[in-house]
Amino acid sequence: MLSSNSSMYDIPKDIPREAIENPSKTFYFPIISDTKTNLLYDRSFPRIPADKEKAEAVKEAFMHAWTPYRKYCWGQDEFVPHSRSCSNTLHAGLTIVDSLSTLYIMNLTEEFKAARDYIANDFKPSGSWSLFEFLIRFVGGFVSTYQLTGDEIFLKRAVECADAVYPLMEGGIFGGGIALSYFGGKLTARRTSNGGTSLVDTSTYQLEFIALSMVTGDPKYINLAMKTYNIIWRNTAGHGLISDPYSSGGQLHVGGGTDSYFEYIIKIYVMTRGYAKIFLNKYLEIARDIKEKLIIHSGKSNYTGLGISYGGGRASPRQEHLATFAGGMLAVGTVKDNPGAAEDLKLADELATGYYYSYASTQTGVGPEFMDFVQSKDRDFRASDPTYKLRPESVESECVMFRFTGLPKFRDYSWKMFQAINTYARKENGFAWIHNVESKDKYSSTAQDSYFLAETLKYLYLTFSDTSLISPAEWVFNTEGHPLKIFTDEEAKKWAPFLTGSSIKSILNSYINH
Repeated sequence: MLSSNSSMYDIPKDIPREAIENPSKTFYFPIISDTKTNLLYDRSFPRIPADKEKAEAVKEAFMHAWTPYRKYCWGQDEFVPHSRSCSNTLHAGLTIVDSLSTLYIMNLTEEFKAARDYIANDFKPSGSWSLFEFLIRFVGGFVSTYQLTGDEIFLKRAVECADAVYPLMEGGIFGGGIALSYFGGKLTARRTSNGGTSLVDTSTYQLEFIALSMVTGDPKYINLAMKTYNIIWRNTAGHGLISDPYSSGGQLHVGGGTDSYFEYIIKIYVMTRGYAKIFLNKYLEIARDIKEKLIIHSGKSNYTGLGISYGGGRASPRQEHLATFAGGMLAVGTVKDNPGAAEDLKLADELATGYYYSYASTQTGVGPEFMDFVQSKDRDFRASDPTYKLRPESVESECVMFRFTGLPKFRDYSWKMFQAINTYARKENGFAWIHNVESKDKYSSTAQDSYFLAETLKYLYLTFSDTSLISPAEWVFNTEGHPLKIFTDEEAKKWAPFLTGSSIKSILNSYINH
């Protein structure tokens, strides 16, 4: 492991927090960590100073995305660069909400103040959208920003959003679309016929709700989270990879429709300081199944990826961009109580290396939505769906691997990936999809997805920042790239009974007996 005794990243200490409207007040910057250790891991996290020039280049790209949104679409959901128009689903400032934690981390004080003012005074969602997306972006974004800043307005909005949809979730298994309205100072939600129910629909809110219980003291959120897991785990006992809340059959993969279910299992274990062993047990099943059922290799250079297993058979050699978060997840899972931690870190390294080389293999240097691992001695990859949708997963894994290992190659990979994205997805105003990563034609008419600001650019910025900024010793990320604070030991002990109640203990006992 690499280490460094260099000084802290030189960020000003006057970022507004709980009294953002009073910028003359002096505040402490709470997101720089002095510790390099987390007792769940048997090693220290490396301390490496910032590459300031590259971090500033990423910040410039963020401002290139943010500035036209603020100019043309303030208060609306997303900016469309080609037409300088706006795209809406909830008319709720989606890009503002999704950018909050990035603005704060990048120390963009004036932009953060404007965003905070909108959230305080003008946040009134009205429209229809996916419940899954609403939870990870709005509830997740607000809880995260409250933990970063201590500003009560963000906690108020987090509770407001969570409580609006809570009645729709009480059964434990849910999903699909919702319609939101704001009337008489109250946000309400109802079900719609839009959208479907997938594994991620019903299992990608628990990290946010457990954090929300911790910051509010209200156990209803954590109780609902555990109710969902209780249902899923009783239906899928003994299986790590699953594709459905009610069964362990079907296609097995870690891509769209399943991805964040797997991601949240290990992150809840880490966020709650290891007090709920069932989460580690379940994660170890996931890691086992990944290694046994999904690993694929390219023909020429033997790069590693994760494919799709049909009916438990040999994995198809096709990797989805959404699945490329898995390298980072495996690194997070290398806790000391994981007996396969060394093997898993090696696999994470191989995967993250493969992500970079799959990017580098295209004409633009950007990775596609789906990449086939070619079984040929002459080449490694072929883009089967050549679209790049501003997605973050590959650079997320490079970021996590750099922060867990300190290996400079992951910064090098990230810089080349950023340069390619910044060249071919960048428009005169903002960023848009690349329709064909094998063509240098830059025309695109798509919207600038808010997750590009929430995730892609945040992970790139953190890769080039001092590793003490949002250190993995103290933070985990939700699936939208919003950092959530790891509990203190006192907090973890307080909430442990809710994570290890009688119904969960009976499932744990079945693991022990098995």
